[in-house]
Amino acid sequence: MSPSDAVGVAGELNVARANLPPTNRLVAMAQRQRGDLKAAAARIAANESGLELAKSLTIPNLKVFGFYEREESSNLFGAGVSMPLTVFHDYSGEKRKASAQLKISELEAEALRLATERQVVSAVAQYESAVSRLRQMNESILERSEETLQLMQKALQAGKVDASDVLSAQDNLLSVRQEYVQVQHDYIDAVRALEVSTGGALSMSSGS
Repeated sequence: MSPSDAVGVAGELNVARANLPPTNRLVAMAQRQRGDLKAAAARIAANESGLELAKSLTIPNLKVFGFYEREESSNLFGAGVSMPLTVFHDYSGEKRKASAQLKISELEAEALRLATERQVVSAVAQYESAVSRLRQMNESILERSEETLQLMQKALQAGKVDASDVLSAQDNLLSVRQEYVQVQHDYIDAVRALEVSTGGALSMSSGS
């Protein structure tokens, strides 16, 4: 659309999310979906391969050979086994280093899994709180403030209250509307926190 076109927002913010999975399922979804956890698993696999390579270098490479020689009127046959002696380098340092790297990557992955679980639990709590506050504003506080202002305006026309009472009701309604806007922002932030903490798995599972 053209940048010069007017943009408006219409309708009500939908807070119905009846298909929100249980928290433990959300945690499992996040641990399967999040890119940082996938990268951590890839680092573990790479370090496992590095450890296997280091272990293989510490095992001597045995060679079996045979030989034939002719000496004067005799034929000489023989066989032997050769094994390199790792006198100068036994690769034990490489093995220890690879083992340490694998352990570090496993600990980092476990810490990341625990952090993911905490993030999902926190995001669910934030979401539930935001939904509760938004529904409360929709169903009670905002409606009562609007009704109060309407009653005050009618009472002013009937001469039962003065203008200061109407102004007070208007100020109260403005304050409530500002709070309502803030609650909507909090709800949007809570939904975003759910999406981030689950690596987008929540959107894909709900088809939204």
